[in-house]
Amino acid sequence: MLHSSRDEALAQDIERLFAVLERQGMVETWSPRRIPAGQEVMSATQQQIQRADIILLLTSADFLAADDAAAWIQLAQQRRMLEGTRVIPVLLRPAVLPKELDVLAPLPRNRRAISTWADRDEALLEVVDGVRTALAYRPALAPAEPRAPAAPSPPPGGIAVEVPQRGVTVASATPIQSIFRLNGPPDITFVEPSQFPALQVELDTLGSGLIVEGPSRVGKSTAVRKVLALQRPARPQRWLDGKLPPSDFEAVLDGVVRGQDSGHLIVDDVHHLDDALKRQLAVRMKILADQEQPRAKVTVIGINPIGSSLTEALPDLSGRFRIIRMDRQRDVKIAELIIKGEQAANIRFTRRDELITEAGGSFFIAQLLCYQAAVSAGIRAAQERLREVTLGPADVMESIQEELRARYHGDLRDFAAYDEAPPPRGGCLALLWMLSQTDDGDVSIGEAIHRYPDLAPALQWLRSSNLQRCFQEQPRLSQLLYYNRAAGTLSLEDPQLKFYLRKLDWRALARASGHRSVQFHPIDGPLFTPPSSRRGGAPQGGTPPRPASALAATPAGTCFRVLHLSDLHFNAQDQATLWYAQLAADLRQQGCQRLDGLVISGDVGNLSIPEEYTAARLFLDHVMGGFGLSPQSLVLVPGNHDLNWSLSQDAYRLERRARYRGEVKEGTFIAHGADVIEVRDEDAYKLRFRHFAEFYRQVKGEEYPLDYERQATIHHLPECGLLFLGLNSAWEIDHHHRARAGVHTGAVARALIQLERYSRDALRIAVWHHPVTSAEPDQLNDAGFLQQLAVAGFRVALHGHVHRAENQIYRYDMSPGGRRLEIVSAGTFGAPARQWVPGYPLQYNLLLFSGGMMTVETRCREEMNGAWRPDARWLQGTGRDPLPRYQIPLE
Repeated sequence: MLHSSRDEALAQDIERLFAVLERQGMVETWSPRRIPAGQEVMSATQQQIQRADIILLLTSADFLAADDAAAWIQLAQQRRMLEGTRVIPVLLRPAVLPKELDVLAPLPRNRRAISTWADRDEALLEVVDGVRTALAYRPALAPAEPRAPAAPSPPPGGIAVEVPQRGVTVASATPIQSIFRLNGPPDITFVEPSQFPALQVELDTLGSGLIVEGPSRVGKSTAVRKVLALQRPARPQRWLDGKLPPSDFEAVLDGVVRGQDSGHLIVDDVHHLDDALKRQLAVRMKILADQEQPRAKVTVIGINPIGSSLTEALPDLSGRFRIIRMDRQRDVKIAELIIKGEQAANIRFTRRDELITEAGGSFFIAQLLCYQAAVSAGIRAAQERLREVTLGPADVMESIQEELRARYHGDLRDFAAYDEAPPPRGGCLALLWMLSQTDDGDVSIGEAIHRYPDLAPALQWLRSSNLQRCFQEQPRLSQLLYYNRAAGTLSLEDPQLKFYLRKLDWRALARASGHRSVQFHPIDGPLFTPPSSRRGGAPQGGTPPRPASALAATPAGTCFRVLHLSDLHFNAQDQATLWYAQLAADLRQQGCQRLDGLVISGDVGNLSIPEEYTAARLFLDHVMGGFGLSPQSLVLVPGNHDLNWSLSQDAYRLERRARYRGEVKEGTFIAHGADVIEVRDEDAYKLRFRHFAEFYRQVKGEEYPLDYERQATIHHLPECGLLFLGLNSAWEIDHHHRARAGVHTGAVARALIQLERYSRDALRIAVWHHPVTSAEPDQLNDAGFLQQLAVAGFRVALHGHVHRAENQIYRYDMSPGGRRLEIVSAGTFGAPARQWVPGYPLQYNLLLFSGGMMTVETRCREEMNGAWRPDARWLQGTGRDPLPRYQIPLE
């Protein structure tokens, strides 16, 4: 496994899971971490690459930017081409892959970076399962099929190698297109999908309706036909096509309901029925389901979401049908299909495991890849002698994409350009991007509005009636996409289209459809704000004084941007994507394409339970991936909502005061009258921050200390000339003492000693959660540590908790140019509505450092699902309008 040192935490998580396979003798893992001290890194790595059967490249922006990454990738590619070594990119964090890696099937198989998964453990298991598949279905390793000896070197062209026949008898030269069928239902390579047993049970039960739904061409109709063919005794069946409803459609339905017809009525492509026919179908399904002794069954087949479409047409239908969803198939099923094709064609794919992974659980894509690899190897029909095909997905991807481009490009270009009239533009382009990322093959316009709030007018314009009009004006689109106006969803009709979209050059499509200012990001997709330089000029304000810090050495016009969030209060995973979409849109409206740092000053969760931190982790992964942040640029401190009340209660035990022989120290026990006290176990008491500490480890890749005197973390950003000190102001708080805020003096002292190794040229900023002064009792109980910070050269302090943006000054010296701390408070970013302070909306701060000046841009949001806007609350004097920003000289 090759990875960046900045991804060490994730790499160790993956390696721990591989330990199970190592104990089973299936793999032997190696990573640069195992290089002995003093040994040359590149030489040791080259030796291991030379002997590897599978090379995992743990990709992230940091890995790809490393000096030695290009050499590692080149060597891995040479091994892949010459020796058949399996090279698998593992997507740790979002990054734009180079072309040589982008054509390889990655893990996780849905192409979502591990850091963006809501359940990171599930993503890690997906990686291990993918490697297990590579081991199980690689012909060279499969014990059931001994591999014929390959020629010492490939023939000219390196395409196919003839090997001795091993007991395979070919009756006739069956055309390869009849083996790996791309049109019509498969015969030779038919594999029972994993839903086959459930289909058998449901189709044996008459009366209640059955809905078989899923993406286009996943084998829904074929599976139903195969099940019906196996029924004994066989029942009559009649098929109707929703694309071309017959004139007697209603009469057929009536005949089934009245009992004149028995057996099965199957309506295929039901999503193409108009609303009136859908209602008629729903009514008949309800009547049939309510009959005491039904003799017939109605089964409808189509792409998502059929069930909701029919219940919208007839709400009473709810509960009178079953739904079987067919989508991704397990790798063992894909392998079974490929092996059947190999046996029929008398060929062997040496890169079978790569074909399985690239198929992504789709029978059709597996057929397509196998067909293209065989044809490119010069195989037109079943072979008389066994032949090896050495081509894999990466070798045929370009030819597949070129063929698909000729088929799809014009229609996709016209669709992406359809919303040209109403500003802002980009609604259709955004929908196409979302279709390329979905696993289900459909997206809703409502979801798109949440993800791209800047495009809400364009998307609403499409949803009103114009998207339906688009399909009427461009009928060819209906062969590629299906628009369900009632559900507001757009679905893929052609499975090859999804494959094409996954590999599409999106910038080229944007230019071709007239979106010339659009950029594309690996997580966020299209960015519709005008391009802006990362360091694009100083913020507005007067002429700044000459700074006396590292910021003075930066080029003129340089601007560093740090996002300050506080009081996020996550409680549900669905908040993560919505809140990120709203935040990302607002940052980019301000011309912020990248961030240099992210500060979170406490209260990440509500109850400090793992589910809340799962949502927060997903949100942070989006922010960090979307704005180019590394874990080292994240500053994270706990708040009072980041300790768990239950764990706090568990740390206390009841004792009779008269019999207790331990030390009874004020503040360490809870009195219950004169006779009974609760005494705390100090080691267990520290564990109330356990869930926050685990969250910290997952997002930072570092341990968060539970010992109070070590709860001072240092974060140095040398490129920006910034140094942050994170403190825990909630270290004394528990379920009983909820307002006992303060900073541990030992932690401050320990941190100041550590800071002696850092230059004073960096701007020093302290971060904690609670306010220095407040009308409420939960302010810091001792602000004396501010003196130490001022003497140590700290210039700014950031905090939260008060749920409103504030600015205060702490003066250590009373002279005009004396030492002082500017204390900046961020409002609440995501508290539940019931916790909002009247008159104070949701808020966040964007800190801009330029030319010796710190500008605090304050943003607000008054509705939970609304958009962010400038928060003009900073008064400028009599007769002048307030501004949404204020400035702090850093001289």
